[in-house]
Amino acid sequence: MAEIARLAASGDASERLLSLYLRLELEGPTPAILASAATDTSPWISSQAAEWLYFHSRFDLWRDYVQNVRAVWTQGKTDQVIASFAANSTG
Repeated sequence: MAEIARLAASGDASERLLSLYLRLELEGPTPAILASAATDTSPWISSQAAEWLYFHSRFDLWRDYVQNVRAVWTQGKTDQVIASFAANSTG
């Protein structure tokens, strides 16, 4: 568990994502894990937590989590994500 905690505190989003998946599988979607994902600096982490909840048929938690993420995100973060999508668009 110490290694998972190290990954969760990493500055690398890929390591934080690995930590998220490990914690979700080992501990389940606890409020602390979901709060951490919702406030992560990377929108990738937030979206992957939502995906995990949806694909594991945790629709009640998924709905609440998505509402929480919407409340946490600022307009600046939303604009940043949209700009990132536009920059990475192949269309």
